[in-house]
Amino acid sequence: MTGNRIRLARMANGLSLQQLSDRMKSKGISFTKTSLFNYESDITTPSPQLLAIFADVLGLNPHFFMHDSPEGFSIRLIDSLGTVEARRQEVLSYIQIQLEYLISLIHLAGDVSTITANNPAAVDVSSIQEAQAVAENLRKLWNIGDLPIASVCSLLEQNGWFIFELPEFFKWEFISGVEESHGIHFIFFSRNPHIDELRAGLLRELGKHLISCRPSRLEEYLAAFASTLLLPCEAINKDIGQRRNGLDDEELRCLKQKYGISRLSILQRLEQCGIISSQTYQNTYNHLRQSYYISRSYQHVVPLHFFEEVTHMNLLVRRLLAEGIIPDETVLDYSIF
Repeated sequence: MTGNRIRLARMANGLSLQQLSDRMKSKGISFTKTSLFNYESDITTPSPQLLAIFADVLGLNPHFFMHDSPEGFSIRLIDSLGTVEARRQEVLSYIQIQLEYLISLIHLAGDVSTITANNPAAVDVSSIQEAQAVAENLRKLWNIGDLPIASVCSLLEQNGWFIFELPEFFKWEFISGVEESHGIHFIFFSRNPHIDELRAGLLRELGKHLISCRPSRLEEYLAAFASTLLLPCEAINKDIGQRRNGLDDEELRCLKQKYGISRLSILQRLEQCGIISSQTYQNTYNHLRQSYYISRSYQHVVPLHFFEEVTHMNLLVRRLLAEGIIPDETVLDYSIF
């Protein structure tokens, strides 16, 4: 059991046996790859002192190595992680450790019932309009009305989703799925410097759990779902009216700042809602391209001020400390590395 936990922690850090050996040497402990393999295979049992060094190097509490996964622990991903098995196993190991950490916090808090995501049943979709309807119904279910979404991360966490940020050495933009023993719905994401792309990407990942359709149309429908959640037709009607022959740069800038959605997505929403014609959409789209807005040239980037941070797990730890359930964070079996 201990060996499997060492291997899990190593892979979650994206380290090969040789790289872990090099890190151990930096701590004054000389190991060959063969020695490490023997520890991971439970051929050799590490001493408590050695486990403490492993924990320091791998960013975990030493208690981590003495526990197995929760009973029935199982991860079901919504998408494949590709065919490179080593990279796949590394990111799966990281996901497993973060979910195990979350489960341990939930059990300490006695809040197992709070992990149920407030999701509608998945819907078969065969048109843009049906994808938009899924988003509109979700806005009603989550009591958003026609208001802007100040934080997509907070909205998801408020409705039972658990959001995690991936370390930079993982190259996946978004990974989502369900931990089936506890029914935990989760999304892992890589930080994107463009906040509007991050917000839309999180919602597209959410849409994968709520929309079923032909694979060839999925990206199109997910884009419609995400943009409808961010910018509903009712909000557009209030801000710019029901029919327009065009929009200037300042209007697009204001809408982007208010709703946290890209200019191109705003244009698509206006066309979908029948507020601008297809010709007006094309003309404005061409104008944006000529102005280098879509290419994200630095002098044209409009900074967005949205609080897209993950807070749920950190707040849960603070609560456990405040209520005296744990004396300090060192008693926890995991840490966020």
